[in-house]
Amino acid sequence: MKKIEFYNDPDGHVYYTQDGVVRKRFTRFDKDIINSLLCMIKKTFPDTYLALIKSYPLKGSNKVAKSQNQFLMTERFIRCNFGENDLLSLDYYNGIYHYEMVKCPLRGGHCQFENVICNPKSKQDVKLSCLEKNVASMYSEGVTFSEIAEYMGKSPNTIKTILHRIKLKLKLKNSRSIIREVHINKIL
Repeated sequence: MKKIEFYNDPDGHVYYTQDGVVRKRFTRFDKDIINSLLCMIKKTFPDTYLALIKSYPLKGSNKVAKSQNQFLMTERFIRCNFGENDLLSLDYYNGIYHYEMVKCPLRGGHCQFENVICNPKSKQDVKLSCLEKNVASMYSEGVTFSEIAEYMGKSPNTIKTILHRIKLKLKLKNSRSIIREVHINKIL
């Protein structure tokens, strides 16, 4: 797996493009994706993994039943965390997953799995790159996109993209929340 963009279609199916290849429907036969995601979920989000196991109990002991079960668990995680078809960043790129705030009618306390399966909380510390830390630091001090861009020799759109990545990594709802994270939670 190198580059993947997942998205939910209006009929409720999960599709993906991998390494720029034409869209493909996600199925239980996509073993590489399923195994990679389940391994990451189990390691990074143990509470999420347990919730998925409870939500999709294994029905039978044969290989087909196990394969279908793993597919359903993975599909649910994708649907809840990567389902938006955005152009800002790929959902998986160079070993890093980029989570999205997927539109869901059950958000806001109506889903028992909010912040468990969808928008899960990691047991690991979030790691920001040196560039992301510098941008977050300057932004939290009130420096504008344009001023940060000029100082760093980058375009304002690049700075906005970096702030968006920081927001996704920290699971924040808006860029202004970065200021709070820097000053109150001391993320840098």
